[in-house]
Amino acid sequence: MKRLLTIITVLTALGTSASAARPGSRMTFGAEWGFNAQVIDYHRFTYKDQYGSIVPDRHDGFAYNGNLYILLNAGVTVSDRSVVSLQSGIEGIAKNRNIIPVRLKYSFLPSGVMSDGALLFAAAGVGFPGDRHSTPVPSIGGQVGAGYRKNLAGKTNIEFFGSFKATYDHPGIIDKASGEYVPVSRIIK
Repeated sequence: MKRLLTIITVLTALGTSASAARPGSRMTFGAEWGFNAQVIDYHRFTYKDQYGSIVPDRHDGFAYNGNLYILLNAGVTVSDRSVVSLQSGIEGIAKNRNIIPVRLKYSFLPSGVMSDGALLFAAAGVGFPGDRHSTPVPSIGGQVGAGYRKNLAGKTNIEFFGSFKATYDHPGIIDKASGEYVPVSRIIK
């Protein structure tokens, strides 16, 4: 069991990013794609079922679910070792749950923006519901990670990294009795 938890933790978020800068420009453009895994689930909510009875539901603990994501980004090189970028795309965050994230990412590259070497980053932002069963409230989240950047040619780079993410979300609620999504009007908290 320890080995499984270790593997899941390592795979929590593995990603690859490719970016390029126009010659003479401080602007960068790129794409990021990868795999992230939900490993912990905590939820607590109360709703009214179709007969008007109050139904409480609570879960906290281990809940593995693998998800994919793809993001596009545009950024600016703010120093010889730092890049700030805006990212958006589509991201799976839980079983049957996708969001459209909009986040700001700060990357620190000790060896320099256009050099091979380690990278550290942090990102934070909001995620808008990407499915029709969600509540209209956006999720919020943050991410920290580290990796390696390889300069491929000129101003083109590829990054390999691992990270940890945390997301506070408001997914749709499924009624235990009917198996249908609970309308927002029947959700108490």
